[in-house]
Amino acid sequence: MKIPRTTKTQGKTNSALRLPRGTVVVWRAAAALLIAALLLPLSAAAGKRALVALGDSITYGYGLADRTSQPYPALVAEYYGMSLKNCAVNGYTARDIKKQLDADAEVSAAVKSADAVCVTAGGNELLDALFDTVQAGLPAGVSIDSASVFQVFASAVRTLTSEENAAKLKEALRREIDRFSEGFPALISEIRAKNPSALIITQTLYNPFLAMPRFAYAYLTDYAVYFDEINRIILSAPADITVRTDALFESAPGRYVNAAGYDIHPTKTGHRAIARLMIRALSGHSPYDRVYRINMQSGFRKSLRISCEVI
Repeated sequence: MKIPRTTKTQGKTNSALRLPRGTVVVWRAAAALLIAALLLPLSAAAGKRALVALGDSITYGYGLADRTSQPYPALVAEYYGMSLKNCAVNGYTARDIKKQLDADAEVSAAVKSADAVCVTAGGNELLDALFDTVQAGLPAGVSIDSASVFQVFASAVRTLTSEENAAKLKEALRREIDRFSEGFPALISEIRAKNPSALIITQTLYNPFLAMPRFAYAYLTDYAVYFDEINRIILSAPADITVRTDALFESAPGRYVNAAGYDIHPTKTGHRAIARLMIRALSGHSPYDRVYRINMQSGFRKSLRISCEVI
């Protein structure tokens, strides 16, 4: 049984995402109008607005039966009546996406003409370091892609219970986070430089290991902090909207992550949940964010803070 290595990836409201009664959203109507001005067609002559998706295997739609209609960018584009160009690539890091923007003329042109750009990154920065460590503990000639679940689990236990190997892994994770702290803000800034008027949408990184059985996750609890650090970097980057996918998936990890298939990627239900969360944020509120940011372009950059208070 293979464990995929890559993370280098409506109209109806799900009851799990409904806001609690008594929720007060400040400036919600104003936010919705501002978002609508960007995303909805101004006239029939304006044609379809364009959404471009950049990122790793999550945005790519790894593991889904239909990559054209099931990934969350496709669902968001369908909801708003937008065209979609999904440029995500399995295994990509933030550095890879930035290189793609520089080297691929087609992707660069798509970003320049987009009305909105959604981006995922951060997973491979962490998972590559972890998988490399697990790979070192596998028998000679056995790759992590072809190893059985038992072999991978046994290697992880041997590796993570060794103080020396655990220390090496933490050093590798620290290096990747340091690179991400430079690479991700630089990526968002490059998208902004290519297209000053596009709405840039990012999402935080969920911890896929929360969907594992408790006895297995016990070996990974010390590493949850690195997901938090990645998310602090994502939240501080100069995007227009950042949705809290981490909080959403933490609420029901076994439902949103393909744990039954020993896969770290979102299920079809997970993608639908991400899409609903993103649509809610674009509509002016989010059930998982007390405060989030919408930056608008009107001659100069402004910041509009939208507060949500649950009474």
